[in-house]
Amino acid sequence: MNPNIKKEKLENFANSVFDDPKYKKEIDYILKKLKLNKKEILNSYIDYDMGVLNYDNSIYESLSLRMALFLHYLLKESWHQERQEVILNILCKYKPKKIADVGFGAPTKYMKEYVLENKEIELTLFDLYPVAFEFAKILFEIWSPRNLNLIKFKKTDMNTFEYIGDYELYIFQDSIEHVTNPTKYLKMIIKNPLSIQNFFYHYLSVLQSHHTILYGTIKTKQKYGLKTVD
Repeated sequence: MNPNIKKEKLENFANSVFDDPKYKKEIDYILKKLKLNKKEILNSYIDYDMGVLNYDNSIYESLSLRMALFLHYLLKESWHQERQEVILNILCKYKPKKIADVGFGAPTKYMKEYVLENKEIELTLFDLYPVAFEFAKILFEIWSPRNLNLIKFKKTDMNTFEYIGDYELYIFQDSIEHVTNPTKYLKMIIKNPLSIQNFFYHYLSVLQSHHTILYGTIKTKQKYGLKTVD
């Protein structure tokens, strides 16, 4: 696709979320609290999608990029919306009470409709960059200020392969592919003391240009399986 045409399409996608009255209150609050402006967010949105092989993980240190990620999650009829429904359905089916979301990016639907609506749930959000936590806390203030104690924040560098702790469910949304050795990291998570675990991960294959969503249940330390959800 012609770069100028692609840039125009991306800008239109972002503006469709900005202009949606359903999200106006949230967006206005975030921009005010974080002192962001629409122009810098549009630039981050476009830069993020114009060439995924042209930047490294340091791009995620930007608050405007975190806001751009959130706009992606709100884009009507996008695969982001479909993925959020898949995750929410899995959570409602298996009802895990202790969840780890590793490299979470920005808050998504399940946090609002599953975690913050259920006081028995404990969610820990892991990320390398503090701006992820800063952005998330502002959004949670809007969604459910009384239940913020249900969510914890912990910094982690997945490339150190440090074990993050025992959880019933481990979620990786577009994060596991950023690790230098994703297989090694997943095996490290699998070989933990829990006898029963669940994990969900989604990744984008850039070279093959498709998305893969997988959900797996680990029933022993030696044997494990995956099934494709979508």
